[in-house]
Amino acid sequence: MRTLHAAWGLGLALAFLAPLSALAATATFTHKTEGFSLQHPGDWTAQEDVAFQSFNIPFLAVRPAKAENEAFRENLNVVIEKISHKMTTEGYFKANLKTMPGALPEFKALNSGDLKGGATPGKYLVYRQNQGGLDLKAIVFFFVKKGQGYTLTCTSTLDQFDLYQKLFLQVGKTFKP
Repeated sequence: MRTLHAAWGLGLALAFLAPLSALAATATFTHKTEGFSLQHPGDWTAQEDVAFQSFNIPFLAVRPAKAENEAFRENLNVVIEKISHKMTTEGYFKANLKTMPGALPEFKALNSGDLKGGATPGKYLVYRQNQGGLDLKAIVFFFVKKGQGYTLTCTSTLDQFDLYQKLFLQVGKTFKP
């Protein structure tokens, strides 16, 4: 779970996406070696295999800057970790939920549930945290496939989250491990 802790922090600390007008102008990303895919806003800057601290983030996308010197930009990232082949999506979700409060400053879980109507069954968690003085809100999606745990974290500032929530949910529904 060390990798995920850093990724949650990265997603919150990096600052980067903009509302996908109902995913109107989207781009499809497929990771060249991991094989997962998702749709994201076409005008967001997408990067593959971003090095962060001592690990790799297979996918990162950030919204275009609205102004010079912005303190934060909405973003999403995918992190993958090897897990037991016996672990279910529910088990993966619960294991992460237990460790997040110790990994994220001022973490507060707000709501969670099953991801319905998506390309892949999954779980989601909406949470708040404070990172570097910024009040942030995120939705993280959890997926499991063949001994791999996938998290897709979509982050915004607390005051902008409602503007991005529908977009983030649409992105989560396109994820295929």
